[in-house]
Amino acid sequence: MEPRVHGRFKIGEAAQRLDTSERTLRFYEEEGLIEPLRTPRGTRLYSVSDIERGKVIQLLATAGASLREIRQIAHIRAESATGDEAGREVCRHLKTLRTNISAQKKRLQFLEREITRAEKAVHACFGCTLLPHHRSCIHCPVLKKLAQPFLLNLVLDPSHDDAETAAEKDGA
Repeated sequence: MEPRVHGRFKIGEAAQRLDTSERTLRFYEEEGLIEPLRTPRGTRLYSVSDIERGKVIQLLATAGASLREIRQIAHIRAESATGDEAGREVCRHLKTLRTNISAQKKRLQFLEREITRAEKAVHACFGCTLLPHHRSCIHCPVLKKLAQPFLLNLVLDPSHDDAETAAEKDGA
């Protein structure tokens, strides 16, 4: 781990604290999202504030915010003529973020329910000695539930089995 320099962190330690790469921190700098101090020899020195800013950037990105949106939010104050303008613009962006996150939350909750249903359905495969193939599983309770948890359509793809059957016939 690189040492702190005057209460600041070199890029390696800053990256480690953010659980990211040095390249990502350089990218954030290129995009004007973080501006670390530079020594006369060009070494980047990140403050605790830079690291906290990096955490916010990562959190917003993980929540689905685009880099463009994050950059816009980061630059609102600098690009506004008044506090009123900045405040209104920030609120507009925050409202959009909240709406997007709310929609994502609903999608994730749906997916969580589907994963639970798929896990329960796939438990029927435990102890099965048949080849896991559509033709072998004619009476399979999981295949009968294929439309239920839609996630099973990814696991149990009968069309893939049909393609294999066609390939087998072509090779015979």
